[in-house]
This record gives sequence, C-alpha cells and structure tokens, in this order.
Amino acid sequence: LLHVLIQEARAFAYRFFIIDNSGSMAARDGSYLDGRRMRGCSRWHELGEAARFHSAFADAAGVPCAFHLLNAPALGRQYHEIGGRGASPGALERFHEVLKTSPNGGTPLVAHVRRVGAFVRARRGALAALGRTVMVVICTDGGPSASPKTRTRTPGLNPNPNPRPAHGRRRRRLRRLRRGRARGARRPARALDGAALHQRRRRRRVLEQHRRRARARLRGRARRPRERGARGN
Repeated sequence: LLHVLIQEARAFAYRFFIIDNSGSMAARDGSYLDGRRMRGCSRWHELGEAARFHSAFADAAGVPCAFHLLNAPALGRQYHEIGGRGASPGALERFHEVLKTSPNGGTPLVAHVRRVGAFVRARRGALAALGRTVMVVICTDGGPSASPKTRTRTPGLNPNPNPRPAHGRRRRRLRRLRRGRARGARRPARALDGAALHQRRRRRRVLEQHRRRARARLRGRARRPRERGARGN
C-alpha cells in the first residue's frame, strides 16, 4: 500500500478537489459510521469527512492539493492549497474550520472547471516535459446551475441542463395532457415532440372516422324496420 501511494504521489503534479457547498448539500440523506452503528447525516457532513481525510493525507505526505469551494463560505477562504511547497502554515486547520460552515448558494461548477482548465493549459509544456499529469476530482450532488457569469454553450459543459419551458400552444397542450383532459389520455402525459404529437392526432382522426361510420350504420339499421312497417301498412 505504501508503494502504491508513493507511485500516485509521483504520477500527479497537482490535485484539484472541486467541492460543492451549495444549499442542496444540506439535505439529510447521507450516512456515516459511528462506532458500530450507521447514523444519518447531511450530504455536506458526509462530503466534509472525505475532504478532511484527503486534506490530512496531502498535508502529511507533502503532496500538493488544492481545494476549491463552489461558493464563498461564511467564514474563511474559498480556495485552499494544502501540501507541497506553496502551502502556508496552518492551511490544514483553516480548511477544516471552513468545512464546519453551513452550505449555501448555487452550483457554479462551470466557472471552477474553467479556472482549473486554464491553470493546467498554462503549465501544459512543463507537465509534458516531466511526464506527469493532473488529477481533478469533482464532488457534487447534481448538475451545474446557470448564472450570468457562467452561462456557456460549450459541448459537455452546459450550465443549464434543464430544458426551456414550453410557450404558447405547446405549453397549454402539455398542461392539458398532464391534467388528463385530452381525449384518450390514459397514461401520464410526458413532454412530446412534434412527431409524437402528429402521430397522436392522426390516431384521433382515424378513431373519429370509425365512430362516425359506426353511428351511420346504427342509424341505417334503425330506419330499415320503420320503412318495412310503413310498406306493410
């Protein structure tokens, strides 16, 4: 195990931990081992325990590690460098104090990924010459949220994964389908594209034609006995 840790320390020149401290991390659906019992906790508490372990290991091994919080905490700094030559004295203790704060804010993940990417691109030549690479660990509970500063159209880094809300007729149609007011809406309605809506309309027209023909046949059968009775008289 010690040999593996030494190899990992030599392979990576930098380690980045992007930590999500948004408001959703306060949800209490996590768990941790307390002695022999599993106890419930928040996502932030569970992530904080993992961050404490990795930061303490980086400080003890002298491995350069950078911890980026997505939102500025109520107390302390947002960026912490632990281990290596650039770490300041007491950096580990200050980072552990920040982990005691409560999570709050959004999830501006794209801005932090770009910041780390710019850092790596600026040192790409030196890393290639040394034959070393960079490790990036993203600790989050969901997708990134959009903001005026982080909005982008970069493939694979969409800051707003939620689709645009439907407008006009399509929004009203989807609303009627969700409420079950449309004809033949037996299943829970889902957002339909143009092809699915066209196919559903076509089926409705065919059903309506069959109903009209059936009604016409019934009316014709009802008239025949009357006509026969009138002829007999």
